[in-house]
Amino acid sequence: PFEPRQLSCSWAAPGRINAFHLHPKREQNELWSAIVGGLLVWLVDVRADSPTSGNRRRYVLSAAEPGLLYIPSGVAHGYRAGLDGALLLYAMDDQFDPADSNEGRLPWDYWGEELWEINRG
Repeated sequence: PFEPRQLSCSWAAPGRINAFHLHPKREQNELWSAIVGGLLVWLVDVRADSPTSGNRRRYVLSAAEPGLLYIPSGVAHGYRAGLDGALLLYAMDDQFDPADSNEGRLPWDYWGEELWEINRG
C-alpha cells in the first residue's frame, strides 16, 4: 500500500535533465504524473536483491495522456523535460526532512548520455 506523506510540484524548463536520483537512507516510494507538458523518464533498478536488478526502463509521461508512474524505493530515477517544459506532480510516502535528507544523486550520464537523446524515428 502507498500512503502519501508529501505532495510536491516541480517545474522543468524545456530540455532540462534532472537525473539520477535515489533515496539511500530510508525507503521512499513515489508516484509521478506530468500535469503540463511531457517528460522522458528513465528508471534503473539498483536494488541488489531484486530479480530485476540492473534493468533500465524508459517511460514517457504526458499531460496530453495523463497517467501515474510508480517508482519503488531503490530504483534510480530521472527525467528530461520536453520541448515545452513540464510540470511534474509527485507524491512520496516519506516526508522530506532538511535535518536528515534522504537524497542521493548519480551523474545525469551515469548510464550513458545517449539515454537522453530525442527519438526522431
